[in-house]
Amino acid sequence: MRQELPRAYKPRLAAERVFVSQMRRAPGVFFDSENVKLSGSKSYTAKIIPHIGSWLDFEFDSKDILYFRVDKKRKIPVSSLLSAIGMTPEDIIRNFYGSTEAILTESGWAAAFDEAAFLGKKSPYDLVCADSGEVMLKEGVKLTRKGAAKLEEANFKNYLLTDEILLGYIVAQDIIDSDTGEILLEAGSIVTPESLEILKKLNGKKHYLISSVCISKNGSMIWNYTDASTLTMKQLNSDEIKSYLTKIKDKELYAYGVYQIEAEGKSLFSKIEGDEDTIMGLPVKQIKEYLNTIK
Repeated sequence: MRQELPRAYKPRLAAERVFVSQMRRAPGVFFDSENVKLSGSKSYTAKIIPHIGSWLDFEFDSKDILYFRVDKKRKIPVSSLLSAIGMTPEDIIRNFYGSTEAILTESGWAAAFDEAAFLGKKSPYDLVCADSGEVMLKEGVKLTRKGAAKLEEANFKNYLLTDEILLGYIVAQDIIDSDTGEILLEAGSIVTPESLEILKKLNGKKHYLISSVCISKNGSMIWNYTDASTLTMKQLNSDEIKSYLTKIKDKELYAYGVYQIEAEGKSLFSKIEGDEDTIMGLPVKQIKEYLNTIK
């Protein structure tokens, strides 16, 4: 005879259910990486999760180009996002890429040697001294600290860039014709043989200074003189400009034509054609000659 269990011990066949609120990912910026099987390198990703709004996912493609997705939809170049928040091509290049200032000299295109850019790496091309023409570091040779010290002892400052090396570089800022205001090359454009020709034409750009003076008597002009001078400015790098400004300090406020052509300003130009008095603004010689005629 089967004994019936007390009511309190009878098993419950109904499933118990628990209700919880929906899980939410904490807002923030998250970074991750994973190994790429084919190349063996690492691929880096990032994710921006706002408190409210769309998620942004960042990823590199096989060519190391950075893209982003809005709510995991189609890929868009990240430069589009940076432009949308107000950054110009110049801002993007300045903030995310290194730049090299190339100057056209008599020996060719030259750039300042940056030890940090080459240290511990194999040189992608021969580093030829812009002053002596000597090969200071051969292509494919790694620059060590000992080698960098030797270059410093040799006073190696600038190296030559051939046209072949420059092809494929990116223009870091708008290049504008100072005479017409025309933008010749836009920031972000790729250097081509055609753009190199444009840059060469800008080398040694000239500008003109016109000075006029008159003498009046009883409100009527009785003598006048006008003269023009042509100045060809050197291709100056940033260090040369800073050195010039350091030498003149606040004297530019009192300088003729701002250059201080009567002192340090002469170093800014490769050629000066015309009367120096004209450049300074007052043709003293001509005024003196006229005054001598009315004695």
